[in-house]
Amino acid sequence: MGNTWLSPARRVADRARLADGVVDVLVVGGGLLGARVALDAAGRGLAVGLLEARDWAAGSSGRPAVLLSGSGTPTRTAVRERALLLRTAAPHLVRPVPLLLTSSAPLPSDVLTGGLPRSRPLSRRAALAAVPGLRSHGGAGALRRWDAHVDGARLTLAVVRTAAGYGARVLSRAHVTGLLRAGDAVVGARVTDRTDESAFAVRARSVVLATGADGGGPTDGVPADPLVTGVLLPTSIDGGDHGLVLPVAGGVLTAIPLGEQWVVTHPGPDAGAVLGALDRVLVRRVPAEAVVAVRVDRLPRAEEVTTAGPGLVVAAGRLPTARVTAADAVDAATAGLPGVPPSRTAHLPLVGAHRWDDVRDRAPRLAADADLSTAAVDRLLRRHGDRVADVLALVRADPRLGRPLPGAPGHLAAEVVHAVTAEGALSLDDVLARRTPLSGADPAAVAALVAGPLGWDAGRTAREVASAL
Repeated sequence: MGNTWLSPARRVADRARLADGVVDVLVVGGGLLGARVALDAAGRGLAVGLLEARDWAAGSSGRPAVLLSGSGTPTRTAVRERALLLRTAAPHLVRPVPLLLTSSAPLPSDVLTGGLPRSRPLSRRAALAAVPGLRSHGGAGALRRWDAHVDGARLTLAVVRTAAGYGARVLSRAHVTGLLRAGDAVVGARVTDRTDESAFAVRARSVVLATGADGGGPTDGVPADPLVTGVLLPTSIDGGDHGLVLPVAGGVLTAIPLGEQWVVTHPGPDAGAVLGALDRVLVRRVPAEAVVAVRVDRLPRAEEVTTAGPGLVVAAGRLPTARVTAADAVDAATAGLPGVPPSRTAHLPLVGAHRWDDVRDRAPRLAADADLSTAAVDRLLRRHGDRVADVLALVRADPRLGRPLPGAPGHLAAEVVHAVTAEGALSLDDVLARRTPLSGADPAAVAALVAGPLGWDAGRTAREVASAL
């Protein structure tokens, strides 16, 4: 694997290569599925382009805590994919979490393992010990089920960077305004570069649209994809380290502990419904003023790959099985190309995972070498894996970058610079919303760090800060 840095210079070079050549597969959509399609194709040795109109994972892929087996009953495919992420692909990004299901109905143990402890029933007393804030329901117990969750934005970034390392030409802020056609066949796309509003064309032997539920509204007669609401709350409202899975009208509510906070996801667009569902199962009422943040996302109804015409494939899917859906999409897109090998992504570690076993327990030594706290380096390891040295090198070059971000003690200033020089961030919102999400970082302090690497003048810096406040 080659260079994985998504620097401003890399973006300039990739744009030039896309405009001047022909790719085998052009992927439109830089969420997790689109990134997975690009990696699958690049891993097979194909020439690949990946275009995203906004930032990587700017849509529903950027949710801060996503269960890898899905919110409902896990499928065998989802559990197999979770095991790949846990063991090989991204162990540094994945967090096992025990979940309390407020029903003692047993679930098939062979479906729920995948490298994690088996589910088991809990007595009412054990359930209350696991989640002290849980409302008692007579003599009913509960079920403890283990799953794992991941920061969707960081996972998507890792996939994009890995695809770039295998040669994919990746470009964010590249809005596809139309498709190029030769007769009935799609042979590329017309693109507007949103950094300077210039237009160019990308020629391709096949195009995969993976814009997801955020890529456009419903068509006539087709129901819209379902909405989900995510609410960020203080963990202190329940007092335990378990997550919750609750059946609610229209689906399932999940509450996942994330550091000192809780990320609660509920079907539908109503944040009030989230609090109402929690009030029914928790002793203490969750006040509306406790809500730290709210986001509403539209999720695909199901995994689907469709050949819409010669040279055009449309793909939809969700995180738990995105890798499998991506492989199917590449198979469909390359059906007419001779000599295309099968998918390799089941065996490809993502950026940060190649030497994870060598660094996972080295936080104390790395911290001493960089004059940082062990806790700070441990957090870096959990975000950057074996590429932690890239962030620490910034600190060694400028010790001021080893300071915590104002308003965000869990993040270092070096991570902001790294977001621009290695992770493709092009705006203040890119850093705040997806590179340092939920951190409370001071926008002005972050803007001061990114202004130099991105070449902003005082006016641009002020506009970015104003838009973030």
